[in-house]
Amino acid sequence: MFPYNYNYYLTNPVQQQPDYAPTISSFTANPNYVQPGQSATLSWIVSNATTVTVSPYVGSVDISSSSVVTPATTTTYTLTATNSVGTVTASTTVTVAPMVSAYPTYISPPVDPSTSTEPSTVITPSGINPWLPAILLIALMAAATAVIIALVTRKPAAAALQHSGTTSALTTAAGTSPAATLPATGTPHTTPIGAGAARLVTAGGGELPIRGGAMSLGRSDLRALAAGPDRADLISRKHLTMDYENGDYYIEDANSTNGTRLNGESIRGKGKQMLRNGDTIEVADALKLTFRI
Repeated sequence: MFPYNYNYYLTNPVQQQPDYAPTISSFTANPNYVQPGQSATLSWIVSNATTVTVSPYVGSVDISSSSVVTPATTTTYTLTATNSVGTVTASTTVTVAPMVSAYPTYISPPVDPSTSTEPSTVITPSGINPWLPAILLIALMAAATAVIIALVTRKPAAAALQHSGTTSALTTAAGTSPAATLPATGTPHTTPIGAGAARLVTAGGGELPIRGGAMSLGRSDLRALAAGPDRADLISRKHLTMDYENGDYYIEDANSTNGTRLNGESIRGKGKQMLRNGDTIEVADALKLTFRI
């Protein structure tokens, strides 16, 4: 038998060892679903542990406490409780909602003007130029302006309904007529045509004077001579052209929708056709004219 040393046990007390591993009663996140930039609170209750840690980022904590976290993305946090008997863990997840935007724009933090002169930087997705909408708008406005100017300054061919017995003199300055261009097809006229007055005459006596040089005729020019508004709609906006070259007059269909006939024969796609006094011109079954000089 060993002698009992009472004084030894007074100065060296026996260390009590835990009987079981740590216990994690709860480990929660509130809320467990947040929007980007929002925070959540982690809370836990642990017993019979010597050390407690929370990862990631949080580190060592008290046995029963809480910690505020602001995850950038969905994160699972792990609580670890340890004593000499063992280690236990528990986990909870904070879900971060995805960013929902048709065209997300990320703007750098504002710059303090007292420390920097650099402006804030705006970055758009996929390298889209932030000035592109303004540039497109300016281009569209410029195009619209050009169209309006062209319509306002356009000089339509003179179209005047004149009564029988009234004629218009055609004056052509010497040397101003373009070089003669022979028609693709057509019958040469036998009556010489001078640079005098020329006109298109309707059966009812209406007249349309023809000026020298190139002249375009269309719906707006011939509407007053047509049989009626419904027939005038058959005439194209630019239906035919009249031309005076080296003393001769020519007519050409301007690729119209409903065509032009000269003396009963279609001339669409046949180039310039020489005119002679008394030739008949049918415009899209809407108007019949006689060429007179």
